[in-house]
Amino acid sequence: MNSAFVESFSCFRKKNIKTFVQTVLFDFLYYLIFFVLLFMFKWYVWPKASFMMEAKILLEGMNNMPMAQLAAMASEINTSMYFFGFLLVSMLILQLINYTFFKGLIWTRIFKIKYDIKSFLRVALFNVIISVFFMGALYFVAWFVIGEVQLVFSLFILLPFFIHLFNTSSVAAVTAKSLGGAFKRFFKTAFARIYLFILPFFLILILLFVLIQIMIFIRFLPGTLYFFLYLIFFIIYMCWMKCYIGVVLRKIK
Repeated sequence: MNSAFVESFSCFRKKNIKTFVQTVLFDFLYYLIFFVLLFMFKWYVWPKASFMMEAKILLEGMNNMPMAQLAAMASEINTSMYFFGFLLVSMLILQLINYTFFKGLIWTRIFKIKYDIKSFLRVALFNVIISVFFMGALYFVAWFVIGEVQLVFSLFILLPFFIHLFNTSSVAAVTAKSLGGAFKRFFKTAFARIYLFILPFFLILILLFVLIQIMIFIRFLPGTLYFFLYLIFFIIYMCWMKCYIGVVLRKIK
């Protein structure tokens, strides 16, 4: 597996650079749509939840209100709650589609295979399942892990582990020919062979540390330019990481 790290940089060679640039472009589009949806949520969806922030004030002023006004207010709050819930679920579904489409597309480019609707649905299913487990893990950490070590545990154990799960599940979903085969391949690579990913993740973290130091060094640049460079370097890094994980996965028999 030591050779996998060196081999991962072959993505920058002339014969592979076109594919790598495509993955960078796909990842850039993913983040672009992600932030657009996030800003839409902030500007158009979150204000719909203002009734929750003002609930205490409303309750304090209800004592002297006539019944007709109370009924109208209750109906308005009920409608707002359902509307907010609908918009929130819609936003989550759009983010899921965005993530599934572009991340799955990146993996199919790395493995040079076709991305069809069945692969997309398999990737989406894995993403939903792992996301549920991730939220459960965060809940567990919040309630059962000592406060002083929560951040360290989440950043250096929980987050890398679930990144590992998302990556291996996506690869299993796009490379397998059936849902059963995808689950079998996922459990084999994500759990039975997890020890093979210890060194790669260690090297990935070291390279991330180097990238952060470079970004700190060029912090004197104007804000907009600095943010754009940070995003581009981060995307290139993430795409390289996927190439590295892809090399490791190819070596697993």
